[in-house]
Amino acid sequence: MTDPKPKKPARPRKAAPTADTLRRTAAQVTEGLRGPLPTLIERLQADHGLTLRDDNIAGVKATMLGITARSTAGRHMALANWANAARRKANVLEG
Repeated sequence: MTDPKPKKPARPRKAAPTADTLRRTAAQVTEGLRGPLPTLIERLQADHGLTLRDDNIAGVKATMLGITARSTAGRHMALANWANAARRKANVLEG
C-alpha cells in the first residue's frame, strides 16, 4: 500500500473588503469608464486584481474584490455592472 499524498497547506484567506473600499473602487471604475478602457483595465488589474473572462456564449465576467459581474454587451458594461454590484454590497455591509 502506498503512502497517502501529503496535503497542501491551506492558503491564508484575504480580508473581506470594507464598504469604504468598495465605494471608492466603484467610484474609480465609474470615473475610469469615461476615459480609455485599456488604461482603466490595466490600473484595476494592478491595484485590485481585476480578472476579465471573455466567453462567446456567456459574455464577459469581471471579478474583483470578491464581487463578480457579467455582461453580454462587452467589457465596458461588465465593469459598469461590477461598480453597481459593489455599491449594493457596500450598502449591505453598512446595514
